[in-house]
Amino acid sequence: MLLLDHIRQIKKQTYPPYSSKKVDGKQLFEWARAGEEVESPERNIKVYSIEHLEDKEKTGAELLEEILKKIDLVKGDFRQEEIIESWLKTLSPISNSTFLISKFRAHVSSGTYIRGLVQEMGEILGCGALTYSIKRTRVGEYELT
Repeated sequence: MLLLDHIRQIKKQTYPPYSSKKVDGKQLFEWARAGEEVESPERNIKVYSIEHLEDKEKTGAELLEEILKKIDLVKGDFRQEEIIESWLKTLSPISNSTFLISKFRAHVSSGTYIRGLVQEMGEILGCGALTYSIKRTRVGEYELT
């Protein structure tokens, strides 16, 4: 699959605006929340392997219901109201539309942002993409069984 071949070749990623990476003494998310633009640094990454596992479909209404439940579980100030408003605006008008959910397994170097890889997939496909769910199965020597 050409898409996965391209993802395997990625050598650098830019830190996302809502990360804790510091630039000029402030974390990137602090710059973003203040509405101030700052150039995000890059870091080297390695995609050791990535494989496509399965596809399934969900309607916009199903996605919205699941997303709202997940957001409700988040405690603290993580822009929940702004995010809920955005999802309602996006999915309510297309609640009967069907969306493809693709599942992948990736083995990547420390510091790799999976959301960044997914965004890159969407750009390659020309349709946009976002991360529906991430399950970390290994950190260093610790692994889920």
